[in-house]
Amino acid sequence: MVSREGKLQIWEAEQNAWIAVPSLERSDFVIGLTDDGQSLYVARVGDTGPEIVRIRVRNGVVDHLADVPLVDRSGMLAIVRLAITPDEKTIIVNYVRHTAELYLMQPYQ
Repeated sequence: MVSREGKLQIWEAEQNAWIAVPSLERSDFVIGLTDDGQSLYVARVGDTGPEIVRIRVRNGVVDHLADVPLVDRSGMLAIVRLAITPDEKTIIVNYVRHTAELYLMQPYQ
């Protein structure tokens, strides 16, 4: 949810209210929540590929976890889904790639 001030917010069930998450930007993609519910896993997509960070909900501290370089971007249309395992050791990237084949035909004789 976006507040009137343009801050991104999440629903805090214990407080029964929306709270702003410091350091969360409008272009961020939330890809998960830590097991303890204290931090968000966030993907920040840049020119070379997504950066995966953990943002602590209460104070906005950002911990860099990984850069996901997209080496061969030819034909890539979109990143569909990013995910991270709870142990933070595996990152899954699902993307759409458009490919085509070109055939050179010789004249029929």
